[in-house]
Amino acid sequence: MKKKRRKKNSAGKIILLSLLGLFVVVGVFAAWYFLQNMNKLNADTVPIVEKPTDPPVEFYEISTPVPEEIAAQATPEPTPEATEYPIWAVDSIDDRIINILLIGIDYRDDEDKTVTGSDTKASSDSMMLVSCNLETKRVCIFSIMRDGGAYLTNKSWYDKINKAYANYGVGGLINCINGAKNFDLDVQNYISVSFRMFTHILKHYIGNLDIDLTAEECKFINKWAEWNMLEVRDGVQSVPPYGVLFYCRDRYSADLGDYGRTARQRHVLELMYQKVKKEMSLTTLAKMIDYVATTAATNLSAQQMLQLAQIALSEDFKIESTTIPFPGMGHNGTNSDGNFLLTYDMKKAREILHGIIYNGDEMPESVKSNSYAEQAYGAKKKDSDSNKSKTTPAPTSEPKPDDDPEPASPPSDPGSGSGDGGSDTPPAPSEGDSGGGEG
Repeated sequence: MKKKRRKKNSAGKIILLSLLGLFVVVGVFAAWYFLQNMNKLNADTVPIVEKPTDPPVEFYEISTPVPEEIAAQATPEPTPEATEYPIWAVDSIDDRIINILLIGIDYRDDEDKTVTGSDTKASSDSMMLVSCNLETKRVCIFSIMRDGGAYLTNKSWYDKINKAYANYGVGGLINCINGAKNFDLDVQNYISVSFRMFTHILKHYIGNLDIDLTAEECKFINKWAEWNMLEVRDGVQSVPPYGVLFYCRDRYSADLGDYGRTARQRHVLELMYQKVKKEMSLTTLAKMIDYVATTAATNLSAQQMLQLAQIALSEDFKIESTTIPFPGMGHNGTNSDGNFLLTYDMKKAREILHGIIYNGDEMPESVKSNSYAEQAYGAKKKDSDSNKSKTTPAPTSEPKPDDDPEPASPPSDPGSGSGDGGSDTPPAPSEGDSGGGEG
C-alpha cells in the first residue's frame, strides 16, 4: 500500500510541476506581449508639433473682454469648415506638475467601438483638466464648463469652448486651453473616452460604485435606464455601470444645471480612483491600462500610463476639484446667434487657476470642501428628510443587454448632442449664480 501511495504522489507531483511550468510559460509570454505593446500608441493619436510661425488660423492673439464688454460687443460668428489641428508644443511651466486633459465624448455611431483623436462628428460632452503636483501629492480636477466662453480663432470668434473640439478636434481644444489669452497652460497629453468605453471600463475592470444619492437622482437614473435599477431613496447605493453613466449626465436634479452635472462627474472620478487604489489587482490594472491605451484616443502609451498609475497608487494624494469658471464668476450671456453662453473674466480666472496649480494656492472658499454632498447640494441635503419619496423596491434581476451597448440617452437632454453643447438655456439662476447653481 505504501508503494502504491508513493507512486500516486510521484505522479501527482509530475502533473503539478507540468501545470506550473505551463503557467510560467503562458505568464512569460503574456508579460512579453504586454511589454512589446507598452510603447505603442493608438493609430489616431494627435501629434505634438512645433507651432508654425504663420499658421492658417492663429489662436487667441487678442485680448479677452470683461463680461460687461462681451454683452455689448457684436461678435461675428463664422461658419468654419471642420479642420483637425495637431497639438502645438509648449514648454513645461513647472516640471513638478503633470497636466492631462480628460475628454468625455458623446459619440453616437453604434457601429463604432473606438473614438478617434480628433473626431469632429462628436461633441466634447465633458472636459476635465487633471493637474497633479508630484512634490506636494496634490491632485486638482477642474471641470471646464462646456458652455464657457473662450477665444477660438484670431477672427474674434468668442464662443463656447467645446466648439473648439467640434471644429478643430483635440489639437484645437488643447491649443485653445493653452492659448495665452485663454488659460495659458502647458497641456500636452490627453485621453478621450466615449460613453461606451466608460461603461466598459466600469463593467469589466472596476465594477459598481457606491454613491451617496438623493431620491431625485435615483429617479433620474431609473428613468433613463428604463428599469428600476435603484431604490428611490436618499443614501448610499451600489450603482451599476450604466447607472453611473446616467448619474454623470444628470444636470436636472436639485436644479443645479451643468454645475451639478460636472460635480457628479468629478465625484465619480474620485470614487473610481479610490476603488482602483483599494481593490484592483496588478493584473486587472494592467488589463485596464492596455484597454484604455489601445481603445481610447490618447497620446499616452501604456508604459506612460503604467508609470502614472504606479505613482498615483503608491502615494496618498489629496484630491480637490472645482469648475472653470470658478463658482460665482460666471454670467449668463448669449453668443451672436442668441444662444446661451457662460461668460466670465478670463484674466481673473487665469490668475486664480495658475495660483492653484503652480503656487499651491487654496481653492476658492466656496469649493474648498472635499465633501461632494456639501459642495454640490448644500442645504438641500439638510432638508432631504422632508422631501423623501416612497421607496420603490429594486428589481430582483437586472436586464441582460448586449455587451456594452450604447445606452439610450435622454431625448430631452440637448446638451449631449450637437457640437455646440446644446442650444438650450440652463435654468435661470439668481444674479451672480453663474448659470444654474454652483457645483
